[in-house]
Amino acid sequence: MAGLTQYPELFAAGIEEDGPINLYHDALRNKAAGYELAECGIPVDEKMLKELSPYYKVDRIKAPFMIQQGERDFAIADARDLVRQLKGGQQVPFEYLEFADEGHVLYKLQNKINAGVAKVEFLVKYLKPNSLRAQ
Repeated sequence: MAGLTQYPELFAAGIEEDGPINLYHDALRNKAAGYELAECGIPVDEKMLKELSPYYKVDRIKAPFMIQQGERDFAIADARDLVRQLKGGQQVPFEYLEFADEGHVLYKLQNKINAGVAKVEFLVKYLKPNSLRAQ
């Protein structure tokens, strides 16, 4: 999603799968869990993290996109909040899939299959690959 917000003119569609939506909130969660980004040489700079976070720049997205998230993902609150914002005014088509029995990564085979099928259907819908064959 960072690419869609940072370089919107480069993408025809995008899919966000358990990726960072709000780097600032992620840094705060890591700190609360006992992890310090500064220990890894990464400065926790609020302004920088917000500038890099797709969460604060969704209005820049120009291409259809999909978000897939596990319900138990540590960042689910950010994803749900983002979806509420998007439903309130996003002009670009988007789809949101939430997997009730998953965390940060999809582990269950049926969920992986469902997620993969949804991605392919989304890309076919918006990229129209059959129209490329006719050229």
